[in-house]
Amino acid sequence: MAEETKPTITVEENGPLYIQGAKGLILLDSEGDPFELADDEVALCRCGQSRNKPFCDDSHIRTGFQSSVKAPSK
Repeated sequence: MAEETKPTITVEENGPLYIQGAKGLILLDSEGDPFELADDEVALCRCGQSRNKPFCDDSHIRTGFQSSVKAPSK
């Protein structure tokens, strides 16, 4: 039996939040209604300019969005 992996969220420099292992994940809107997640990987917008919110449509490239988020050093 294969070991079940936990979903992983990666902050892409100057880009979206990538969620790997999204199968079975529930993403709700502000009213509690679920978005349909068809893939095992999902990209969520961070720049606020996507025409497909909350999902990324690569608008961060067009708008020149910049954000570098690093975990604190231990």
